[in-house]
Amino acid sequence: MLFSIILDRPSGNNENAALSSWFASNAVERGVKPVLPAIWFAELPFSAVQIRAGLVPLLGAGDRLLIFKCALEGVTHGFSDGVRKWFADTFVGSHTERIP
Repeated sequence: MLFSIILDRPSGNNENAALSSWFASNAVERGVKPVLPAIWFAELPFSAVQIRAGLVPLLGAGDRLLIFKCALEGVTHGFSDGVRKWFADTFVGSHTERIP
């Protein structure tokens, strides 16, 4: 399943190496795509609750985490060609904005 994972770290600590490592060891097929410093799109074989259980031990006390399953539709604006291509490739057969 494809998920969007958003992290808010009020402390300003943008170190995400532990999360990136967790994603790398658990992702399937299309893997994980960081689109902004604390936003990832990830294909993971878990439910949102299971993802949270895996990530919470890696978070700080004031960190906030939002995980949601993505639909098969998406559009982008202002992202690099690589990220836009990843969206189109990931949402194959969807209503995703196509890249020429």
